[in-house]
Amino acid sequence: MSSHKVPSLHVGYKPSKIKQYFKEDHALRTETTINNTYDFGLDCRLENLPDLRAIGFAANCHLLEVETISQDCSLAEGVFEQITRPRVVDGKRVSGLRFDDHQVIGLLQTLCGFLLLPNGFSNASMRQWMAQILGIPVDQYSSGRMTYDLRRLRLHGPIERIPHTHRYRVTEMGTRVAFFFTKIHSRIFRPSLSELWGGCPKSPNRAIANAMNKLDQAIGALFQQAKLAPCETRSICKDDSESKLLKHIPECHLKAIFEIIWSKTIILRTNVLGTNSSHKSSNATGSLPIHTIG
Repeated sequence: MSSHKVPSLHVGYKPSKIKQYFKEDHALRTETTINNTYDFGLDCRLENLPDLRAIGFAANCHLLEVETISQDCSLAEGVFEQITRPRVVDGKRVSGLRFDDHQVIGLLQTLCGFLLLPNGFSNASMRQWMAQILGIPVDQYSSGRMTYDLRRLRLHGPIERIPHTHRYRVTEMGTRVAFFFTKIHSRIFRPSLSELWGGCPKSPNRAIANAMNKLDQAIGALFQQAKLAPCETRSICKDDSESKLLKHIPECHLKAIFEIIWSKTIILRTNVLGTNSSHKSSNATGSLPIHTIG
């Protein structure tokens, strides 16, 4: 896309294609051209024209639906928990699709590439894409492992099996989940965590890192201020009568006063708990010597 030019989108499937552009710079126009009817299970007879029109219209609606969801893919809390937590479906337990699992992100990224396929996808086709995303050879991502992941996706709802086939298609909820998870992971988590841990130090746009640095400085200044600043409680001045009184009480007598207060507190707590034995109260305070202030 370049400036001063009308943007357009082209999606091809064998010789057929979908073209999307702005009609006279005012309205979005979506056109589907079917150049080989046999790719859709129909021959070239005129009586099949209504069926071909329905196929083209469904392709247009599906593309517009995907584009709409891609711009508004927020998930409700219930759907998020349904996807990420383990659940039991028809007596079958299935593990959750955890957001922090790189394999789950790879599965959802692969689903984003299969959204526009008219006949869905198979175990073998998704297995090849998953191996590329994970950066491993195809033989290291076994067919059984792919079957297990497809089962997780199917029981959680992002995909469904096409009846009477071994192929799958992405559901509407799966489209939202795939876009939401992959967008959050690629646009927020990865760049933000890279900034927080010193990645791309020369990048001009480091809002998260700069904000965290300012926060660290503010917290450090707060600790320094709390360490050096005077206490905010009421200070005892020279003219305070309480201060003059405390100055004339010997230290040993002050200690005795605190011990008496402590012993009375223990006796009170013992009475509240229903203990009527004064012996227990004296034992509780026996370790605290009580002095008489002369």
